[in-house]
Amino acid sequence: MSQSEPSRPPAGRGEIRRLARGLYTSNLDESAAQLVRRRWYDVAALYFPGAVIVDRSAAVSGPAADGSLFLDSGPTPANPRPVKLPGLTLRPRSGPGPVEGDMEFADLWMASPARIALENIRPSRARSGVARTLRREELEERLDRMARVRGAQALNELRNDVRAIAPALSAEEQLVDLDKLVGALLGTQEADLRTPAAKARRAGLAYDTERLRRFEVLRSELAKQDLAERSATATST
Repeated sequence: MSQSEPSRPPAGRGEIRRLARGLYTSNLDESAAQLVRRRWYDVAALYFPGAVIVDRSAAVSGPAADGSLFLDSGPTPANPRPVKLPGLTLRPRSGPGPVEGDMEFADLWMASPARIALENIRPSRARSGVARTLRREELEERLDRMARVRGAQALNELRNDVRAIAPALSAEEQLVDLDKLVGALLGTQEADLRTPAAKARRAGLAYDTERLRRFEVLRSELAKQDLAERSATATST
């Protein structure tokens, strides 16, 4: 897959095909949308080399269901425009580029867990497609899952990491909001919690939502079965 302009003869002979303006491939079999979506990281790196996968895209580790991929393309240009491709829409925004904790990822960068939490606490509205950031409920679920898998100390570690990068992201206001949210989950601060799991964790009654879901699936399946009845086993006295 290449973004360079090919010569006319190879394209004319069917050796390559055009996917979008300036984007060509030698894969002649796969549909354009499927190919671009499958190779989203290579495509994003062609258009925005060195960009950081951020916001909702960093939280889900890739494009959203509608194909939106959110990127921090660096400090210039100030207002980069979306790039619409088959199966994928690159949605860049200006920003600082990689900061401490971000990880290199296939000629791009992936936002760190601290940056994901800090940037996704910003509210956003979807003008076309999905919203750039997670809903508050989605962020609560993400933080609760982190505490459930790694222990409550993981939230304190996250909060420390967030404090270290907030100035580089000009996110001091978001730092205050996230500090309150984490404190509420730990039961040390007051903040409005929206999900049942988060409220239970604040009350010291945290539970595994995924395990409860699996138990419900098991209960439902067992209820559908016509199980054989067994007589009680006689016991000797």
